[in-house]
Amino acid sequence: DYGGSAGLKTIASPTGQSEHILVMLEGLPLNSPQWGGFDLGSLPEEFIGQAELFRGNGSSLYGSGAVGGTVNLSVHGRPNSYLRSKTGSFGERGTSGKISLPVIGGSVSVLGTSYKNLGDFRDNNDFTQNASALQIDLPSGNLWNMSYLGFRSDSDRGLAGAESWLTPFARKTNDELIQIVSLRGLSAWGQTNISVGKLESDEHYMDSNPDYPEESRHEVSSLRFRAVQKFFQRNGNQYTITTEGSEHRIESDNTGDQKDQQAAVGLLSIFKPTANTSISPSIRADWNSSQIEIIPTGSVALLHLFDGQVLKTLRVNFGTSYRYLGKRLYSYSSTEELMVYERWDASVSFMITEIGRVIPVLELGARNLADKKNLQSVYGYPEPERALFGQLTLKFR
Repeated sequence: DYGGSAGLKTIASPTGQSEHILVMLEGLPLNSPQWGGFDLGSLPEEFIGQAELFRGNGSSLYGSGAVGGTVNLSVHGRPNSYLRSKTGSFGERGTSGKISLPVIGGSVSVLGTSYKNLGDFRDNNDFTQNASALQIDLPSGNLWNMSYLGFRSDSDRGLAGAESWLTPFARKTNDELIQIVSLRGLSAWGQTNISVGKLESDEHYMDSNPDYPEESRHEVSSLRFRAVQKFFQRNGNQYTITTEGSEHRIESDNTGDQKDQQAAVGLLSIFKPTANTSISPSIRADWNSSQIEIIPTGSVALLHLFDGQVLKTLRVNFGTSYRYLGKRLYSYSSTEELMVYERWDASVSFMITEIGRVIPVLELGARNLADKKNLQSVYGYPEPERALFGQLTLKFR
């Protein structure tokens, strides 16, 4: 949370950069193809019912951006109907609600929120947001379900700037529109999940400072498709195939008009050589219309359960991940091709016998923070730096 309610809302990453966290909504990526991250301030927290966190590299499962972790948000899990109002310091006030009605064995829900924060501990630090959503869940046969999520948000904020460079006249408005249609169910093959989404964003920045006037607009339109087929377990083994496709159109006053398509296919396998051991390798290939060669990523994880009195669980993980970074974001890039930001990490963790109600977990590992060799023309970074890490976590029951 940078700069109070009007600032950028992101998720901390073990790599130190928020754009290394892939944010998904109902299984579809939300990260901007222009700057690589996602501003959580554009998605009201009142609409989120639950969230799943996947730690570590996940590009072999989810693609670009899943370098430091993956977060999947869902609107499901909220009460059927509610009305909530809040108020607080610095001129904070807001009202949100949801009305849910049963329809044909399913439900139709309407959500709305209005939020304002003056942020008057600084000048030009206010934030206003009005958002609404329509959620439809309908059964399609005995084992299938179809859902629709339509979400719109309009926000206006002041950009106070840094203490060393105040911007008392800078303003930014964001108009967001998200539509997702999903089909989930069971067949003779296993569990199927198909999602199609349209994401549109219109950002308008204006600084009316008489000495340094500036104005720019960035419009991003993304069409995404993702299909996941999880086959039934056979002989203790299980396979999951993922296919994805997307098209991004960007109209930017700074970088010009950009357009590219992406496609990917991935395979996750789970093998159980013994009753207490499972091995999970995954591999994925990504293609981009701006990239000549296919980007491969992979990972392997091992989990073993012990019957002893001291050591209970052993986890070993190694994988590679990446994120696209290209001309569509930095207009001064010296190359026409899309550049790739790569990373790898490896870790081993031990779960020790609980002491009372405390479960100790020790994790050790190493990571390559980033392979910046492809970015020297833009940033002039040195060769990759590697680091060792370790942490002890105490889980309380």
